[in-house]
Amino acid sequence: MKAQGYGKGTFLWATLVALVIGLIMLSACQNQTTPTTTPAPGASQPTAGIQSPTAGPSGTPSAQGGGASFSDQNSKGQGIFAQRCAKCHGQKGEGVTAPAVTGPNAGLAVYGDNAGQLFSFIKTYMPQDNPGTLADDDAWAVLAYILNQNGLYQGPKPLGTDNAASVSVKR
Repeated sequence: MKAQGYGKGTFLWATLVALVIGLIMLSACQNQTTPTTTPAPGASQPTAGIQSPTAGPSGTPSAQGGGASFSDQNSKGQGIFAQRCAKCHGQKGEGVTAPAVTGPNAGLAVYGDNAGQLFSFIKTYMPQDNPGTLADDDAWAVLAYILNQNGLYQGPKPLGTDNAASVSVKR
């Protein structure tokens, strides 16, 4: 009696196709990098009150903000945001595949109480597709732009280590 269903050839083709698809998926996974963060000696892993591996003794980041004026820093941040952040956070920061960083739905305080703590998060974990690659001045500029868009900081001094701890990110 002949078994009903697919023949031996069809089974072999289906197995071969499944094997090829599996190999393609495996090779795609091997090309992805998993973000890792190595704290500086003596520093702890960032947590809810996120602190940068470059944080100074007071817990504020040791990097300086870029730009001769807040206006320059904000403009620079807008350009960097458009290039490096907008694909996930949206052109206006409204959120696409990542949370909103501007407007009423922006939950900036989730990442810390002040601009220094938010800087540490950005510097360490952003952009999500290539974490930790923003230069300090670029991270300060992006943060200045985000805070300005939310009415949380508008200068006149550029955002940096000397004033970040005093800039609240809570509404």
